[in-house]
Amino acid sequence: MTLSLFYQKLDEWIGTGTGKQDIRAVVRRCWFFDFDGYPIRVWQGQGRLHTEDGNSWLGTFDGKGNTLLRTPRISDGRDGTAPTYEFTLSIIDTPGLPAQEAYDALKSEQSRVKSRTLTGYYALFENGEGLRPNTPLEFFKELTMLSSRFEEKLELDGTSLVRRYSVTIIAKDGNSGRSNIPGGTYSDTVQKWRAAQLGVVNDRGCEFVAGLADRTYHPQ
Repeated sequence: MTLSLFYQKLDEWIGTGTGKQDIRAVVRRCWFFDFDGYPIRVWQGQGRLHTEDGNSWLGTFDGKGNTLLRTPRISDGRDGTAPTYEFTLSIIDTPGLPAQEAYDALKSEQSRVKSRTLTGYYALFENGEGLRPNTPLEFFKELTMLSSRFEEKLELDGTSLVRRYSVTIIAKDGNSGRSNIPGGTYSDTVQKWRAAQLGVVNDRGCEFVAGLADRTYHPQ
């Protein structure tokens, strides 16, 4: 199997290094909010990022160090836990799309948000390097947007009043509810409960599943 450009570059920049001081790679997260008709792509940095897939991403930090996106800690939901995540995104003017237009459209027709996908990626940079075209990108998480809240307020920016728009997204990953399906993906708790229904007192079959998440094993 051919490695993606992301992992090719990662191998190249890590090289034969054996300590943290030898690592030349820096990873930042990108988020794609697939709002119907008003898609928004942002990345964890400043300036406009161009990635190998041909997309452009807005930096979540402005020149004053303020962030346009507040994100939760992301966990692995394959053990059946599937926590709820809350993202808050400030909507700003972009070329050809004023912030107020996007905000009003999403607020008035929330079907543009509900059940749409929110996808996370890793973007790879060489340590100390500035932005450049075709930054390597790698998928890491897909969530489903369940509901949204909207906020519009006036703030003082220097000597001027500026109207700010933000949307808060409630999302879950694709593992939500899977442990409720007979024969589906099990969590340790659900496995023990099912075993008890069959009269098995101590079923440890799924006890170590969560600990094995995100690990790669190579045959010897």
